[in-house]
Amino acid sequence: MEVPAIQCFLVNKLHQHIQSQGIHLDPQDIPIHPIKDSWPIRYQSAIALKLATMIAQQPTDIATEMLRGFSLKSKCGDIGIQVIPSGMIEFQLTDHRVATCLQQMTQTPLAESSFPVSSKVIIPENNHQKLFAVQYSHARCCSLLRLADRDRIISLTQSPSQTTSLLWLFVKPSPIPWLDPEGKIQLNHRDERQLIWHLLTSLDACYTSSDQRFWKNKANLLSQAFQAFYSQCQIWGEVKLKTPQRSQARLGLILITQSILKFILQEKLGIIAPLEL
Repeated sequence: MEVPAIQCFLVNKLHQHIQSQGIHLDPQDIPIHPIKDSWPIRYQSAIALKLATMIAQQPTDIATEMLRGFSLKSKCGDIGIQVIPSGMIEFQLTDHRVATCLQQMTQTPLAESSFPVSSKVIIPENNHQKLFAVQYSHARCCSLLRLADRDRIISLTQSPSQTTSLLWLFVKPSPIPWLDPEGKIQLNHRDERQLIWHLLTSLDACYTSSDQRFWKNKANLLSQAFQAFYSQCQIWGEVKLKTPQRSQARLGLILITQSILKFILQEKLGIIAPLEL
């Protein structure tokens, strides 16, 4: 199963359409970016404006033709698409698409081979302190997952062990109840959705950036989003008793956070992702 990076998927779709029109353009030159803190999660692309300078057509005409030219339906769910007056193309993730991506991220290890970026970077010792909060967030995720597994709220693939290479994947519930009975994401607290935005866009970044300063900033932003989520969104107590599916979905977010923080710390920044602090 492939890790579901939305930005990579959209770039590939746009590239296929551009090629079908006989236009040669490197996929790395196709501009597409997430809209900051958007919910529903949205991406924008200025590809029509870029092509307008190459083929002497109006950006809105190019963008409108693109809407007719390809579908964003896939096994991962649909993505809405529209042209805005400037000629920008906007993509919007449906709740089903978000849920499917989150589910895959709980079942797919983030192996180094999945991300064709740069080789490991070793951060100087005096910079480790700046990432202590990120390491703390990773350790907190690990402790919460251990507790939830012990309490049988969820079931993980392996028991905790004293190793920094630990990988946890959800076994039960499967699938995680991301959606309510009406098919809407049941995680509707602002901090839950902020964390989801950071998780999906962090995964996107694994395909697009190798800059050390970028990764330090990304790690800190994800850590801050996790801490805000954890402080505001209860898992045990009344939530566990009255809405156990919400507890399970929140634990799903914690597992994904742990996985991505571990990947960034160890593979991108070359420092330990501790299980305990």
